[in-house]
Amino acid sequence: MIVDDLGELAGAEEAAAEDLEGLGDRGRLAGRQRGVQDEHEVVLIRVDVRAEQRRRAGDPQTCLFEQLTREGLGRLLARAHEAAGERARLGAAEAVVEEEQPAALIGDEAEDAAEERRVQRAHDANAQRLRRARPGRGEDPSSGAAEHAPGRSIDAGVGARKDAPRRSFARTLAAVTTDGHSEHAGRTAPRVVSPTAQAAFEAEARRLGLDPASRWVGGYVEHQWNHLRPIVESYGLALAGAPTLEFGANVGASAIVLAHLGAAVRGVDVDRGLVALARANARRFGFDDLVFEHVADTRRLPFADATFAVINCSSTLEYVEPGHLAAVQRELVRVLAPGGTLLVTGTSSRLWPREVHSRAWFVNYLPRALAPALPRGVWPWTVRRGFGSALVNLDALDGGRAFLAARAQRVPRRDGPALRVLVGLARALGVGPGMLAPNLSCVLRKPG
Repeated sequence: MIVDDLGELAGAEEAAAEDLEGLGDRGRLAGRQRGVQDEHEVVLIRVDVRAEQRRRAGDPQTCLFEQLTREGLGRLLARAHEAAGERARLGAAEAVVEEEQPAALIGDEAEDAAEERRVQRAHDANAQRLRRARPGRGEDPSSGAAEHAPGRSIDAGVGARKDAPRRSFARTLAAVTTDGHSEHAGRTAPRVVSPTAQAAFEAEARRLGLDPASRWVGGYVEHQWNHLRPIVESYGLALAGAPTLEFGANVGASAIVLAHLGAAVRGVDVDRGLVALARANARRFGFDDLVFEHVADTRRLPFADATFAVINCSSTLEYVEPGHLAAVQRELVRVLAPGGTLLVTGTSSRLWPREVHSRAWFVNYLPRALAPALPRGVWPWTVRRGFGSALVNLDALDGGRAFLAARAQRVPRRDGPALRVLVGLARALGVGPGMLAPNLSCVLRKPG
């Protein structure tokens, strides 16, 4: 039938169009365009045979068929010739690229060498700042531990393991070593600098029963670069040389990102194993002098008053024993300097029906007495009131503008209509928008 022939012709035209659209993809072009002219010749033969059969049979529609076929084949042949010409131009361009490739590689090596020198200078400066920092309460910052009386309760840190979808660590490593991964505001993400340190980190993670390929272990630095860094930049926090406490260091990801942004970071955690893993993690990114300490009771931190200009609590407060949370919050305010900034990020909010770390539904609404072992978030008003009314919530102060700006920088971008509705609701309630989000967040400033 004529309809069948025209359908076949249209299919051949679409195939030719796809080949033209795919010229930028050299892999698909090489595989498909070598056969496109052969396919066109087959269509031509079939059309000629069927037209001849209809002519001999006296089909009254033959003239119409021949007219439509001639027009369609004209377009088809034009597309085929265009594809052949483009293929020839692409071959010439590939030859030029192959000639220029050695020079490009030399340029990349020079750029990498310059980047390594810059990182080393930053590390040296960071080490000097840490040596000048006050260890606080007579503790030796190089000892890696701040021991307290046995029997004290564990208050903070991320001892519980996050159960989340995993990604290939080979992809993560390639992202942060081959091309430097994300680049925002002229700054490149941290990169793994030592294969030996990488192997040691993986071995330490497995010793703790953790998967180094997990997004929340080997890929956590990349995650925090895409989530914590936009907050720092959107709120205009000056981190260069700023004494910074990473409270609940976990695997050290946030501390590494903050150090990479110029802060003089010290991390604490209640889990000795995670402290060791955080040190190994820092070494694979070249931050050998980054200090992580074990603190068994975070209601009494081993630091003097007003020690830190910045304190970061990332996915930490929900793991503090509920009865100790208020005391821990007061302790954090004590060691925060006047005019300093306290960040709460990525914290599971009990306001929402689904707990963000375990992904379990409705556990946030269960009384702890019924299932004390189940993970739960923390109430937003507990976080806000626990740090005291004297601290100013910058989220509420600017009407959520910096909150939205930070999420617009994320990868993938997170500033859609639903988030703008949340910001509007927060303005109406006079609170920061992060107080209403499933991942609770706030940026607090201590007067001074």
